Amino acid sequence: MISVIFPIYNVEQQLRRGIDSILQQTYKNFELILVNDGSTDSSLSICREYEKIDSRVKVIDQANQGVSVARNTGIDNACGEWIAFVDPDDYVHPSYLERLYEVVIQTGSDISVCNYRIVHEERDAFNQIEKTVPQIYSGYESLNNFFGSQYTRNVCPWGKLVKKELHKGLKYPIGRVQEDAHITYRLFERANKVAYIDEFLYHYYQRKNSIMNHPAKEKFLARRDDAIHAQQEMINFFYNVSYELYYKKSLSLLTYTYANACYQLYQIYGDKDTFNIYYNRFKLHYKKYKNIMVAAYKERVKYACYNISPIFFKLFKY
Repeated sequence: MISVIFPIYNVEQQLRRGIDSILQQTYKNFELILVNDGSTDSSLSICREYEKIDSRVKVIDQANQGVSVARNTGIDNACGEWIAFVDPDDYVHPSYLERLYEVVIQTGSDISVCNYRIVHEERDAFNQIEKTVPQIYSGYESLNNFFGSQYTRNVCPWGKLVKKELHKGLKYPIGRVQEDAHITYRLFERANKVAYIDEFLYHYYQRKNSIMNHPAKEKFLARRDDAIHAQQEMINFFYNVSYELYYKKSLSLLTYTYANACYQLYQIYGDKDTFNIYYNRFKLHYKKYKNIMVAAYKERVKYACYNISPIFFKLFKY
């Protein structure tokens, strides 16, 4: 019933933990697709070990093409009616699949979403999970969760069970750093119902000195540029389908991304030349859309101040 997809690249130290957490699931009717994306460490050998001992494990070995191609390969080879992603350096609660599947069946939803916890240790134990009452949204209503504090929970491909047919015609874009930001909201828009449970079934692993927390400037700019590209696509998508509220919210989100990039370049990296490039982009975007954005009042005040002078990047923090 369920195809669990692992996109893998050079994660030998954490890989066994992630695979074990799936094979120990209380729900048994799944296949585990391990897509090795040209790893140069022992990741492929580890995958082959599990393939020999558990018939539910399917290993696909391909040349290194990036995480988007690995995700697409997994979907193309999935036999299940439902798709679940787990990143190979993360791990999941034993009832991860059982609860997500139970919820879609009980509620008649096309997507179920659990909560997650960021962990920094090699193996942080799960707390006792108490079942919660699902919150049900239409596909349209669920899009509101892509803005604000719930953004990460919604935009990431993991932590969800998605009906496979929703992926039809959608491909993760090749070469993108934040490939999920281009696709996930489109899956939700296609859904009739989306069910949320406030249960911490997914452990999102970050090393304490992870590049996610302390990126080099080049990595930071790559992620920001990709986020900007994805948000521009989102703006166009909501405009074309006449979702006026989400069109305005996505304009606000892009304004925030520009402002945050300027702040980081100004305060953290001290790169005046690159700051000026992003600051000019911010001002052009703000000038065009300031009257139709729906950002919170405090954010709108910040943006207005930034538009007057970059000195305000010293006064407001992100």
